[in-house]
Amino acid sequence: MKGLSRRRSGSVRDARIIAIALEGEQTGEEFRYFSCIRERSSNNRRFIIELLPTPSDTHQSSPDAVIRRLDAYATATALEPEIDILWLVFDVDTWPAAMLGDVAQSAAQKRYRLGVSNPCFELWLLLHFDAVDLEPSRWPENPRKRSHETKQRLSRHRQEHGPLDTFPTAWHQAMLRAEQLAHATPRGQRWPSFPGTHVHLILRNLQTARLLPTE
Repeated sequence: MKGLSRRRSGSVRDARIIAIALEGEQTGEEFRYFSCIRERSSNNRRFIIELLPTPSDTHQSSPDAVIRRLDAYATATALEPEIDILWLVFDVDTWPAAMLGDVAQSAAQKRYRLGVSNPCFELWLLLHFDAVDLEPSRWPENPRKRSHETKQRLSRHRQEHGPLDTFPTAWHQAMLRAEQLAHATPRGQRWPSFPGTHVHLILRNLQTARLLPTE
């Protein structure tokens, strides 16, 4: 994978890995978004961003499949949670609460970080255009319909405003809006309440690593 040949020189590590395991496939919204982020990131030899999409031949995109893929990658490349930064990106959507709980608990034990969206990743993209109504009663009760409505709202914004031409400005706005939504999540809950997303934590992490501008 990209960057791994530069990771070690003999037995000495020359870069830290930021691995982001994605629910979506290489053609999906998540991969396209983080590919764009990676392209816009600073040329920092101390960090290498690796994206791990769902393989198109298996289509195994459930949260437990995403964490297994990150497990396999971490083992194969000898990643260390004390040094490297490992992210899981998946949706709450219609996945069973028991599965989400098991994945969140396993992630905490392995020091993986969670960039979860409720209901779906498109909510994070929507925040680049506009704030989101905090009142759940104004959304459908059915999680699948919530995801569908989120994607429809995103599509309408894209049709009206076009692509994210002012991308850095847009992601700063999205981060602030996501932080506002995060206040509704009970303390200790590892994934966001509806509507909410923790994808902004990944961008904060990249800012801390000086891979993205802070303003």
